[in-house]
Amino acid sequence: MAGWPPRAGQNATVEAVVESSRGTVETVSARPLHAIDGYRAMFDVVPPDDSTSQIDLRLYLRSGGKALTETWLYQWNPPPPAERRLY
Repeated sequence: MAGWPPRAGQNATVEAVVESSRGTVETVSARPLHAIDGYRAMFDVVPPDDSTSQIDLRLYLRSGGKALTETWLYQWNPPPPAERRLY
């Protein structure tokens, strides 16, 4: 789709808004990705405990208090504690 995602303007501040049903969201960023003429959102999720129970995630990009993109939804099941790795 031409012109997607909607342009925020060359000098606009674009931020990723991330919500998690459990745990902590850290290191959130939205960076221009010129190869696709859009943005790449990145974040880390830290589970609150050793549980492998599902964590529901929501993310969208905004600028100036207005949403720029649709909302991305994802259901993530953390691995067992013995398989978790810090990068």
